Amino acid sequence: MRSLRLPLLKTFPAVVAIAVAACTLVVAAQERFRTDVAIVTLNVAVRQNGTPVRDLKATDFDVTDNGVHQDVELTPVGVMPADVTVLVDTSASMDATLEQTRAQLADIAKQLRHDDRVRVLTVADDVREVFGFRAGGSAPPMDALAAGGWTSLYDALGLALIHRPSRERGHLIVTFSDGIDSSSTIDLDTVTALARRSEAVVDLFVLVPKPLWQSPRALPSREEPTLPPVARLVQRTGGDTRVVRATDNIAAAFRDALTEYRRRYVLRYAMPAGAPGSWHDVKVAITQRGRFDVLLRDGYTQ
Repeated sequence: MRSLRLPLLKTFPAVVAIAVAACTLVVAAQERFRTDVAIVTLNVAVRQNGTPVRDLKATDFDVTDNGVHQDVELTPVGVMPADVTVLVDTSASMDATLEQTRAQLADIAKQLRHDDRVRVLTVADDVREVFGFRAGGSAPPMDALAAGGWTSLYDALGLALIHRPSRERGHLIVTFSDGIDSSSTIDLDTVTALARRSEAVVDLFVLVPKPLWQSPRALPSREEPTLPPVARLVQRTGGDTRVVRATDNIAAAFRDALTEYRRRYVLRYAMPAGAPGSWHDVKVAITQRGRFDVLLRDGYTQ
């Protein structure tokens, strides 16, 4: 297992260099979004009454970039392979046993197709890569899984967001945590800036440990837990934040997230002219009659 904690300069210089480069994206005025090809890629979820809408065509989408209509090409996400990063909080605030977590993560890997790739990062005092990207559909090696300590959630999300898959693959980051960061070297603003330069969709499942959820004095059953500040970052990527009431439900929660991800759409269009480093505000509406909820990232930096 490789430890990816940012401050460990002598032990992990390559990882630190990557992290520093990632943080430089936040302030680099000339940093361009997908500079290799002037194409904008949007990963879009469309729902009606809480249910994903399927079988939409390109003409069903009204896309504007800084207020200007764009002609788009459409690909259903379900036909594309995906790189899936699973972040699991194994800090002392979580109550799952290691054996339980191993079983849950093995179940998650088996849910993926063979053309998908999956990696697992654990989040505690440091960020650890349990295993790197490997084909889905089979049980991964989980012996190196460890737990305990504080929570470096923002560091983990930053390292996950700087991964850039090929254009033929999507990137889904599924995070299981209570959402509270206690030991990262970068802050939420920095991670949010990285998210605005990434095409990844981040889904967050807020894990509420069993004792807290089951205690009427700690949390009345009629109340939902308050969402953590990182939920705002999730929304910017077009992802979802949901509550999981026990850590033994993470495989089922992942199945729901993966099913919804497969029902999303990828929209592509030629990047409009603009100054390098400028922000583009993107909006998507559905032209069909009815009320639709559309989830996507809120824009990109050229």
